Amino acid sequence: MVGRHRGAGASVGGMERSSLVALALAGVLLGPGFARATDSDIQLWPVVTLDHGINDTWGAHLQLRVRFDEDVTNTKDVLVRPFLTWRALENLDVDLGYDYLGSIDGRSENRLWLSGEHGLVWRDLELRNRVRFDQRWVENVDGVVARFRFRLRGVHPIPGTDWYGALSDEVFTNLNDRGEGPVDGFEQNRLRAAVGSRLFGRVRAETGYEWQYVNRRSGGFVNRHVFLIELAIDSGMIRRERQH
Repeated sequence: MVGRHRGAGASVGGMERSSLVALALAGVLLGPGFARATDSDIQLWPVVTLDHGINDTWGAHLQLRVRFDEDVTNTKDVLVRPFLTWRALENLDVDLGYDYLGSIDGRSENRLWLSGEHGLVWRDLELRNRVRFDQRWVENVDGVVARFRFRLRGVHPIPGTDWYGALSDEVFTNLNDRGEGPVDGFEQNRLRAAVGSRLFGRVRAETGYEWQYVNRRSGGFVNRHVFLIELAIDSGMIRRERQH
């Protein structure tokens, strides 16, 4: 995963350093907000991702995720996410996908989404900037909720091992308010630290911790302490690593 596009390293060094500074500062800037949160929860999110490279330009993917909340004592919901990837440029991917989020209590949410992800490599450091636009149909909420997401993710190999370390931050903002359901404006921030490795050739394992700061319409803000475990399995034709 790390090491593609090395020829561009010298020209993007300053941009890479600026992006890393922004990523590192995200947690500091959000610190006061986390301290004001009115509730907290420990959660576990196991994820399985299946990746298939159709050809040099297209890829097909399926992601399955289960969420355990209430300090990992309750099964909250299941996410099913099929999507397609189009490699528009050597360092630019466009994804088109659908999410079905089904809660165990019977509530559901459907999403259609479009994202673009741009990658830069400087020495052994890979940075990926992703923007994503969601159209959300939330049960018992009239109309469509539009949401914008931005994520910055950095990945670097751990010296002397077959593992890598990853740090990312993602901001979620809803662009409208239906009077119920998701709030208008800032919805949540996700700050993640993880480690991963490619195992058994076609299987990649990644595990980490994510600090989520979530704005709810009722009940104020909440801290979610999420532990993630992902297994990504590819068909042998995959072009790059994927992340949920």
